[in-house]
Amino acid sequence: MFGGGGDSRQALLNWIYRGTEYRAGASWRIDVPFIGRGWIIENPACLKDVLSSKHDSFGKGQLASTRMQDLFGEGIILVDGHKWKAQRMAGHHAFSSNANLQTFGTVILPEHLDTLLNPFEKAIERDAELDIQEAAYDFAMVVFGELAYDADFARSSASFTVPFERASTVTQDRFTNPLYRLTEKALPYGHRFKRDVAYVKAFGERLVRSMTERIKAEEEGNVDSSEADPSEAKAAGRQGLLLQELVKEYGKDDDYSFLADACLNFLTAGKDTTAQALAWTIYEILRAPMVLANLQQEIDRVTKEVPVSELVALDGPLQYMNAVIQESLRLHPPVPLEIHENIDTHVVTLADGSVVNPGEIVLWSPWAMGRSSRIWGEDATDFKPSRWFAEVQPQGSGISHPSKKTAFEFPVFHAGPRSCLGKNLAKIELSYALLQIVRRYDMIPTWPLNREKEVGTALTGPILGGLQIRVRRRSSI
Repeated sequence: MFGGGGDSRQALLNWIYRGTEYRAGASWRIDVPFIGRGWIIENPACLKDVLSSKHDSFGKGQLASTRMQDLFGEGIILVDGHKWKAQRMAGHHAFSSNANLQTFGTVILPEHLDTLLNPFEKAIERDAELDIQEAAYDFAMVVFGELAYDADFARSSASFTVPFERASTVTQDRFTNPLYRLTEKALPYGHRFKRDVAYVKAFGERLVRSMTERIKAEEEGNVDSSEADPSEAKAAGRQGLLLQELVKEYGKDDDYSFLADACLNFLTAGKDTTAQALAWTIYEILRAPMVLANLQQEIDRVTKEVPVSELVALDGPLQYMNAVIQESLRLHPPVPLEIHENIDTHVVTLADGSVVNPGEIVLWSPWAMGRSSRIWGEDATDFKPSRWFAEVQPQGSGISHPSKKTAFEFPVFHAGPRSCLGKNLAKIELSYALLQIVRRYDMIPTWPLNREKEVGTALTGPILGGLQIRVRRRSSI
């Protein structure tokens, strides 16, 4: 983000971590050319100011909005006011209701099980390597695409994925290229970026138009229910849950482009982050044979007693698996680096006395915070799912138990009024995918286990270069 492009994200995260450790967690000043002045913070009380108690003074600001506007438009990532509230409310209804969460876990995810497993089966048949991260992207795209847009997203997503990924990459690269306006005009990739954005927008607007016309037809009584296929009617009930809620909140006669922007923002947040979290979790368990063995034992035991459909509930019986997922999220948060700007006209003083002037930035790294001994104890850098169990006490004086961490100590799903609406949805999808993979397959890493994977340069936190493995079917299945 502040470097010279390329794969600089990991170097930046390491720099923030080392700088904060050197200062024993104290906030520290930065002054970066083309980015601006500001603070790097770790103190949870300061983060609470930024995200909650003084959140009206902070937002994405000009730094982010000028770089992200082309692709993300008026979506929830960038906007404030009425448009933010409308999208927030729609997302809450679509992703947080118990009924929709149950439908997601027991109906939508199982319907797409083949999408998850087919890459594994093909890799076995061909005796070929499999990139877990790419397989996870495909699964998350189809699942979340159906939830956000419509039930036919699996058939149309292939033409959407490539231009969307290219446009996302260019958007991220703008943060490392202060001359991006000039290079995009002068070089071919800039013209392709414009075409990709136009295609992504048109794709979204077509889906929005189709959904709004269907909703209008239903309300006007122009749908003959006697001729409807019961299975199609059932699918329509959950078709584009997010889009249905957005139409309710914002109206059916407004600009399709706004609704398309809104869906695209949610799709970006839901697809990439969940897929990457699954890949990082598998990465960690493959580096910890005892953890993998314990996980397999729990899954084998519980699946003999409880139907799989009941195992992905948020309070389900797979306690060790839940601990594995939480521990992976701690070390590999979906968004490893966050930045806000003081968008107010006056100075804001944070809890530790740090003074943020108008236009200055506040930066924090959930990745670095997840490794902080001041928050997690002396073994903070170790992958230890056992730390999440009640009887295990943190290593370090004054350290609260992981189960008691506030969202400002463990900001993996953001915090405050803009906290992640889809966190329960993501946990259900993560649990379902990890369960189905681990119970069926033995995975053999094809990279040196003593070499740590790095975070790639992206808007979120992918594994740089993916996660290649070889696969065998487990003999116990």
